[in-house]
Amino acid sequence: MIKIRLIGFVLLAVFTLFLGCATTSTDTDIEPAAPGSPPPVVLTQTVTETLMPLTPFILQRIRSRYSDDSEFRADIGRYQFLLFGRILMEREFPRRRTELGSGGQLIFFDENIRETITINDQTGGQAIDIRFSGNEISLYVCFDQDDRLSLPFTTVVSDFETFFHLKYDQNGKMSTTGDEKGTVWYGENEFKLRYSGERSPYLLVRLSHSDLDVPIRHTAPGRMVN
Repeated sequence: MIKIRLIGFVLLAVFTLFLGCATTSTDTDIEPAAPGSPPPVVLTQTVTETLMPLTPFILQRIRSRYSDDSEFRADIGRYQFLLFGRILMEREFPRRRTELGSGGQLIFFDENIRETITINDQTGGQAIDIRFSGNEISLYVCFDQDDRLSLPFTTVVSDFETFFHLKYDQNGKMSTTGDEKGTVWYGENEFKLRYSGERSPYLLVRLSHSDLDVPIRHTAPGRMVN
């Protein structure tokens, strides 16, 4: 009998510990009820964190936080953007040096420099400027430490669900082989652009979305005419 009671006590203790450790991802809050009022209302909040493509709709939600456009543009650099896709930029240029060797010998150095810049998928970027031109929005995003090394990502204002794709010159110096898509200016230099897939890289934004059901209840007290 003592052994049975001991086993029952242990099981009860384990069950109590399990209940104490359980958690939920949904927050609830209960409004206190005044005397004579309806039963208390349970508020349920669900928070979702994800990466979303940046669209004019999301940009407009950001804009709604500010009183005017100048404040919005000055603060755009505080939001974290990320690149969806991989960008590869290449350029070749000559570099020549002339030196004087021993015995008055003239030495020529002719170098062919091939510069390659890679911006990998999910690389974080900071917006340094935003421009509006007719129906087009251009967001200039820097993925490097130098603000001059930014890339333009554009979309149209009239379609709230379009993405901010990388803007480049499709009529630039194209190669007959490989996956060159065109040319793009990066800082003061023009590069050949490569990326994988049919769609050009676009911007993502880190987003936390909170859904909260807020019931509003009111009981009319009535009005008596004197």
